Amino acid sequence: MKKLFSPENFSYAELKETLRNVKSGDEIFLSAGEYHIHEKETEQVFYYQSNCDAGVKNIAFYLKNKRNVKITGDNAHLVFHGRVSPFIFDGCKNITLSGFTLDYAKAFYMQGEVVVSTDEYVELKVKEGTSLAMQNGYLTQQVEEITQTYHDFPSMWQAFDKEKKRVLFGSQCRIVRFTDGEETKSDLFRAELLDSGNVRFYGKEMAEFTVGCIVVLNGESRQANTLFAFNCKNLTVEDVIAYYTPSMGINCQTCHNVTLRRFHILLGEERHGIVTAGADATHFINCTGKVRLKECIFENMLDDGANIHGIFTKVTNVEKNKVKVILSHNQQYGANVYFKGDTLAIYHGGGLVPRGKAKVLSSELTKENEITLTLKGTLPKEGDLIENFTRQAKFTFDDCSVTNNRPRGVLVATRKKAVVKNSWFSNSSSCIEVSAESKYWFESGGVKNLLIKNNVFNDFCHQYGGAAVGIVPVYDFNAKEPEYYCQNIRIKNNVIITDSKWIVYALRSKNIIVKNNAYIHKETGKSLYGEGVCFYQENCKDMKVTIPVE
Repeated sequence: MKKLFSPENFSYAELKETLRNVKSGDEIFLSAGEYHIHEKETEQVFYYQSNCDAGVKNIAFYLKNKRNVKITGDNAHLVFHGRVSPFIFDGCKNITLSGFTLDYAKAFYMQGEVVVSTDEYVELKVKEGTSLAMQNGYLTQQVEEITQTYHDFPSMWQAFDKEKKRVLFGSQCRIVRFTDGEETKSDLFRAELLDSGNVRFYGKEMAEFTVGCIVVLNGESRQANTLFAFNCKNLTVEDVIAYYTPSMGINCQTCHNVTLRRFHILLGEERHGIVTAGADATHFINCTGKVRLKECIFENMLDDGANIHGIFTKVTNVEKNKVKVILSHNQQYGANVYFKGDTLAIYHGGGLVPRGKAKVLSSELTKENEITLTLKGTLPKEGDLIENFTRQAKFTFDDCSVTNNRPRGVLVATRKKAVVKNSWFSNSSSCIEVSAESKYWFESGGVKNLLIKNNVFNDFCHQYGGAAVGIVPVYDFNAKEPEYYCQNIRIKNNVIITDSKWIVYALRSKNIIVKNNAYIHKETGKSLYGEGVCFYQENCKDMKVTIPVE
């Protein structure tokens, strides 16, 4: 059955009731026009979301345990008011979302142009329409009915180039807190609202934020993603544009087969400013099957374009075949990434030395940060790390673009076949990063088959270190008895436009092949040869680089 909605007589209460009662084979169709959805009207459901913040979500389109449903728009434009999560799909199968543009009435960040710059403070002329006040010594921003206070909760402070609309060259991202007193330092700011409406921010070493640049202050937590999919199968999103999201664009956790086709996060600067997303454009955690991105455009996010990985858990207790593990990072709490029948790898501590494999007989989330497993096979010891070999996906990133964001383009951490091809990158740090690590985020997925070909890497690493391709898995490495967590990476037939920065930066990896790439100086347009391109390797084995000669 096809259920039709139009903006002329739109009732969100009717839409919500339709979503609750939707049947297999149904299509919800929104005709062309603008639809407004307010936070207070939505479904409120508590969710943990990996790499984001847990909490009660205000969900506009909520599907739970539904099958064979299409949500389609004919140039429908959805405008959200407040801290709304537009789409959450939980335990669904064969869901298609298409034909929408999405935006928020007000963004959850503050933007201003630097009009005075000293080493002790900068003064910003804030974007027109921003509602600011001082309360109890702290700066507040009114976002419709929500009062956002910049205080001791960490906020992101980032400078952008006004003309190039990208991260300011050499400007570091600062994670800052605010004080209502006089003391300031590099990560402790004090705000003062002037009678003119300008704002002064006092801190240390502020002169790097030069007159004329744009500064963004983002204190919003990762509460509201454009779409969160949890335990879903066969999800397709196509021809959808998001102009702003307070957190991530699409976040998929323990899903099977995800296809994004022409899903864009585009700059709509005239409404909000220079930022499109408060975090990553897309994120995939312990997914299976195939994760495919085709003809997608991601720009001006405050985090990466795409990130695919698993989660390392740490063993805290072993009694016979009962094993307790913990989720180490608070933004992974609530994520039970183990299912009956899964095959696990056991590693000796942070060194990722293989101890053996085991099969999951049962898995239960006993606390928000603790999972109890019943295992068959090799039993771990306290302090070991466990990785789910089963919950990893094949990954394809094809004919896409990631530009003007902070910091990286695509992060790949999966042992299944991965291909990044025919895409365009211009990022403030590395364009492609192999980034599994066992120290802070505990993101697993040792690359075993990655092909990077026919891409253009254009003017990258203008904020801080990195390379066109950074292969930088983080774990305790013993050079005397080496274990190479990442292997078999081929980088070929790419065009790299740079000014002699690092092309490939590789650590603790094996079998890296770099050949048939073109290296072009970004200013002169001339080819770079020999010493004009830079490669680095440390504790690597079998890295083969072929550089064209003049």
